[in-house]
Amino acid sequence: MNNDRVTMPKPALSPPLSEWAEQLERLQWAALIADADWKLMWVSRSLQNFLRVDDTTDLGYGENLAWAWSTSDIWRRSVTPEGQFQLFRDLAPLFIAAMRDRGIDVRELLGEPFSSLVDQVEPAADVPLVGSGFFEYTDPSDPELPPYRVNYSVIRINGDDGKPVGALMITFLDVNPNLSALLVRGDQEMYRRMAKLVDPQPQQGAVLFCDLQGSGRVSRELSSAAYFRMVRRLWTGIDAAIAGECGIVGKHAGDGASAFFLAEDLGSPSKAAAAAIRAARRIHETSADVFGETVQSGCLMRIGVHWGGSLYMGQLVPGGRLDVTALGDEVNEAARVEESATPGTTLVTKQLLERLHATDADSLGLDLEKMRFTVLADLATASEKARRDAGLLAVALID
Repeated sequence: MNNDRVTMPKPALSPPLSEWAEQLERLQWAALIADADWKLMWVSRSLQNFLRVDDTTDLGYGENLAWAWSTSDIWRRSVTPEGQFQLFRDLAPLFIAAMRDRGIDVRELLGEPFSSLVDQVEPAADVPLVGSGFFEYTDPSDPELPPYRVNYSVIRINGDDGKPVGALMITFLDVNPNLSALLVRGDQEMYRRMAKLVDPQPQQGAVLFCDLQGSGRVSRELSSAAYFRMVRRLWTGIDAAIAGECGIVGKHAGDGASAFFLAEDLGSPSKAAAAAIRAARRIHETSADVFGETVQSGCLMRIGVHWGGSLYMGQLVPGGRLDVTALGDEVNEAARVEESATPGTTLVTKQLLERLHATDADSLGLDLEKMRFTVLADLATASEKARRDAGLLAVALID
């Protein structure tokens, strides 16, 4: 076999392989399909995204699956050397048995260096219906991140006559169903927006900070269990408000949180700015609903909204959680704006409001021409730190 790889287009699938591909695509599973000769025929979009594939012709379509996995940079960069060995050890008996039953000389098919490994493998007595195993996956976007385990199942596909016509391989993360359920409860569209930030890069968008005032008093009035349920309801509502406006929830710290509304996600700077303001209004409504029903003296939110023209955003995966964070002066300034707002109000910077087009401003009930601004340093509520870090920002109180 010639060791030079030749890129080939994605082959056409015949039934029943095409029917399987359609169903797997509909379910958004990370999967691939090989034909009866174990040639790679199809890779789902979910698996392509998982592998960070830009050019699908480099996947090795039309080539023997073992050969494609071992010679294509796309596959090799995603599986650790130990994982490649694990794959070969688990699948070789199944593969060799299938080739034997079709009268194909595996050594001639694979060529070196694989043919010398065939003698070390005991083929399965029969071609089984299902095979399974795992391998160690490494993220090609950042090889320094630790690898993690990916499970897989290989299922034989038979034709109407009962003879094998191919096989499908389904991959899935090694995650307990209870943990998966936690993920499902969240907003999946927001998770997709977060997933796009796996490669840190510059962004522009609105930055929102909010902080709860008066919670210490309420925590003393209620039992710990009741207060916990109330706070959980509050943050569930806040996260929903942010996700509902196509935002991304940032870090939760104490009684505060942050959020980002990116122009790339919303379609324009104006849409991103408008989304942040709508989210701020919904956060105030949520706070009033939660605390108004529970205590006599409700807690109030302070909210600050600022524009970030040069945010550097990406994912942080420190091991115990998934965070999206942003670096830049505007992030620090947004926090200072929030600190300077009075409880129950939203303080917005001139930089953000001037991103609004007239139609978006009208939809928010804002008359930009009548808007009046105050330098942050002149606010009586501004702290010394706020005056130092963001004192020259022009801000306006809305709602």
